[in-house]
Amino acid sequence: MQPGDIIVSVNGEAVKGAEQLRALVTKAGKRVALLVERGDSRIFVPVDLG
Repeated sequence: MQPGDIIVSVNGEAVKGAEQLRALVTKAGKRVALLVERGDSRIFVPVDLG
């Protein structure tokens, strides 16, 4: 993750704001797959939540 990255979805569910992002991450369990928009590209970033 870098400054300016935009989180588009969490585990395939669209993210429309910070509160929704928090809720999705909270219910996700130990791992999430973030779809991140960086400039003109979109990349998946796997994250272990511990």
